[in-house]
Amino acid sequence: MKKIQIVTPNILITLLLISINNFILAKSTVPFDKATITKVVKKVDIVQVPSLRRSPANINDVFQAPNLIQTGRKSQAQLTFPDGTLARVGSNTVCSFESAMRQINLEQGSILFNSKTGRGGGRIVTAAATASVLGTTIIVATTPDGGFKLLVIEGTAKVVFSDNTQNILSAGQMTFILPGTKNQSGVKNSPNNKAAPPPGTPPNGSVNNRDRPGKPGPILNFDLKRQTSNSNLVQGYGVPLPSSEKIEMAVNKQNNKIKKGKFEETDLLVLDANGEGELKVLDPTVVENGMPTREEIDQALDSALKSTVVFNDNVFPMENIFMREKIRPEMSSFLASAGDGEYEGFIGGDVTINFNELNFNTLDGPNTLDFAVNNMLTINNNVAFTGFNQTREFNITYDQLAFKTDTGISVNFTPLQQMDQIPTGMGMGQMPTTQQTSIFKFISSGITNLNQNNFNVDNGSFTMQNIDGDLNWNTGNVNLNGSGGDFEIAADNSINVDNLGVNSSIPNSTPTAIVRLFSKVINLTNSNINTVNIEAKRPMNRQQATDIAFRNITLANTMNVNLEANTITLLNINFLQGSMVNLRSVQGQLAANPNTNATVQPGFVNFVNNVTYNNEPAQNHVSIANGGTGLQAENIIIGTL
Repeated sequence: MKKIQIVTPNILITLLLISINNFILAKSTVPFDKATITKVVKKVDIVQVPSLRRSPANINDVFQAPNLIQTGRKSQAQLTFPDGTLARVGSNTVCSFESAMRQINLEQGSILFNSKTGRGGGRIVTAAATASVLGTTIIVATTPDGGFKLLVIEGTAKVVFSDNTQNILSAGQMTFILPGTKNQSGVKNSPNNKAAPPPGTPPNGSVNNRDRPGKPGPILNFDLKRQTSNSNLVQGYGVPLPSSEKIEMAVNKQNNKIKKGKFEETDLLVLDANGEGELKVLDPTVVENGMPTREEIDQALDSALKSTVVFNDNVFPMENIFMREKIRPEMSSFLASAGDGEYEGFIGGDVTINFNELNFNTLDGPNTLDFAVNNMLTINNNVAFTGFNQTREFNITYDQLAFKTDTGISVNFTPLQQMDQIPTGMGMGQMPTTQQTSIFKFISSGITNLNQNNFNVDNGSFTMQNIDGDLNWNTGNVNLNGSGGDFEIAADNSINVDNLGVNSSIPNSTPTAIVRLFSKVINLTNSNINTVNIEAKRPMNRQQATDIAFRNITLANTMNVNLEANTITLLNINFLQGSMVNLRSVQGQLAANPNTNATVQPGFVNFVNNVTYNNEPAQNHVSIANGGTGLQAENIIIGTL
């Protein structure tokens, strides 16, 4: 049988791999600065850096960064890291570690990488691709001329190519890149497969690998049982892999699909790199497109919407992951009407979170990523949502919520760089800057009740939205840390918040540090607001707020206040010196007898008692025309809606 060499140019592709058993980086991880050599077959050398002095490797030697390990023909080595992570190095391989990181640099050859659950995974970096691995078993291979291949032995993998196209691979699937061959599929014909050679193929059957830029190949379903039975990296080390039980489960799952007719064996073969043999391809339909049909997507979505998912650890069921494109769940009246009604990410029916961290690193990539719950979302402890490096909007959408008292949510975005822009006709001395902000949205339906619940958002804004009901919050804190910084509550009927602290680390000169309250009725009491701006008004495109009441409010660093409603009621609040206050009501007037505990007058702005500006009676900063005394500068502007 004629073999095809798989090559790729030195282009950047990012591969993020996940395991169905380990979906987060452990909080405490051990860097890949050293490993013990636990297996040596034939010629294995350690090359000292920078002297390049070469010495033979022996069992129990400690291999340290930044040195190189090099294997010869039909040679192999096994490296065991202090945390139990395993790297099996194939023949004709050159690799090294990055100190202070969990990274393997693969210059050529092949590596089987196995990371135990909760140990932090690692990265395999080649000239063509970077594979970030979390608790799974994969084989990565590369050749000196840039060839690259990824095989998922157990677990799942997400591949993000340089053009930002994405694919998710599961156990028994592979992908690769060809640099410009006419046969872009990379699949060769066995003697029983009589397909004609690609147009333009030279008479000797060779292919010019440099005639076009490299393009990603398709997703292929390969025969997992055949591959794992014959692979030297899997079987050639005398002892089973720590993940052998998971591999066996993956093999059995694929075999069951074959028995049920979901997969069919074909005569198509793909060369495995570096002497690992040839891969038997299954199911030619999937080989060609790697995509499920619309009917299959709808069936999977219907099952996900009815599913019960419990996060007792960091397991993300792949049957609940929907990537590649946004999904519109028409069969769910709630999700179809929430937000824009389209989702990409995790979708479940009833979801319970008992674990303390969910890392979305391996789903990261889309600008918007969703965690959508069709029915009940139950949160039983503090939970951190992390791993957002490219994602700029993370949405948690749920129909009903059970949030344990005195617990909270943290969301950690990667800081966005301040981007300098030079409009046409402007010189360098007039260069403005614009700050982009990531955003976390907490979207619900019906009545939402929070009791002693806290939210922390790093490097982003936070929006809490209630589509059709009331939002009631008794005691809590919102902390906006790092860069970014808006906090918004929007509810269709009413917002009732008591004893809330809002804190922003954004500098006072940054205009984005804003608290916004949008609803028909807004009641804010006994709360401390530490942001530059606060505004409360009607929701967008809805009827105006009928009543806003701020009682016992401390404004720290708040220099802009904007309130709009039919009736505004204020009690025990001091506006800071130098701040600008805009209050708009139906009548556009301050009610009579301010700061005397007078009865609230509908349609007016009411200073009930102890409403001050720089600790002076606030009516002194309101014009006579609008019902004030006009004794001081008009820092409080009252007008009509």
